[in-house]
Amino acid sequence: MGWLWIALKNVPKAKDVESPENIILLCRKSHKIQDYQTTEQDYLELYNIKQEQMRWYQARMEIAELDIEPEINIVLKSLEKIDLDELQPLTYKALAVEKKVCDPLLRRNILNYVTQYHEYIKLQLQQLDRIQAGRSKLIAHAIKGCFLKEKYSSLLNSQSDIFDAIVFWLKSKTNGKKIACEIIVSFFVQNCEVF
Repeated sequence: MGWLWIALKNVPKAKDVESPENIILLCRKSHKIQDYQTTEQDYLELYNIKQEQMRWYQARMEIAELDIEPEINIVLKSLEKIDLDELQPLTYKALAVEKKVCDPLLRRNILNYVTQYHEYIKLQLQQLDRIQAGRSKLIAHAIKGCFLKEKYSSLLNSQSDIFDAIVFWLKSKTNGKKIACEIIVSFFVQNCEVF
């Protein structure tokens, strides 16, 4: 295997090739190629994939301990049951989203969710506040805390990655459906808790 390290002398190498930071799952055929016939380009491609996986893992660990108010489950569950004909569309333009979200695909998805669900979620949060004062603010604070932790950790580079990480966190904390979590996070983008 010494010849392989000579061929790859200009690339980053792991101190311990069997460490979790260096291991990546490959099929048998690809593993054999990597062991005996890899090129610098192939090695760097796998290295970059592994680095991205490690950043995602670290980003998830950064926010794993953050909690959110359990009442958010009421809002998430209500989203799963709502009849779309009952929704009141947003009556003003979602400027916060348009000004803050750079990625056009992410912006379009958030705008769609905000336009369709913003007023409904706002009413649901107001109902939570009538039951116990300040619940919506505590939920907003938790979402904002998750966003800030991801933003300042510098592990994730794009708004899409940060959005996805917050959705993943919310889903893991609530066992809510992914799309319902995307709708909730979109609501908080419009309300200036995210981005």
